[in-house]
Amino acid sequence: MSFTYQRGPDGAQYAIGGEVPVDVSPVEGNPQATLEKMRIVRAAALAPAQPSGQDRAVAAQAMQTMLEAQSELATQNSGKTEPGTDKADSAQKTASDPAAESGSESSRQARNVYQDVAGLGEKPNGSGASLLPSSLYA
Repeated sequence: MSFTYQRGPDGAQYAIGGEVPVDVSPVEGNPQATLEKMRIVRAAALAPAQPSGQDRAVAAQAMQTMLEAQSELATQNSGKTEPGTDKADSAQKTASDPAAESGSESSRQARNVYQDVAGLGEKPNGSGASLLPSSLYA
């Protein structure tokens, strides 16, 4: 962590800025841990009331890593069908099991969040003058 200081009129130094290094690398071989890590990174990057361009870039990078981890999880899960069952049986189980649908719902939510992050800094008319996600204009 590093801070930028300015000396105040009383002679004391005040922090007026700073930066924190953030690790946005995936957790090797563990997409679920990567998802959790990137959720924390994204939340931290968007925590300031007025996130900077760098904050938004880190949030977007974390979202991209989350999408990749989601994809990896989906690939792993699709390869884990029980022996003796076919894809139709698997699809039927997914359709009748709300817990099984949560993976696709999570993917949908991740895509929506990514689109919101990607839309930061744009007004709905495309002028680019706002710092709010486009979903807030609906």
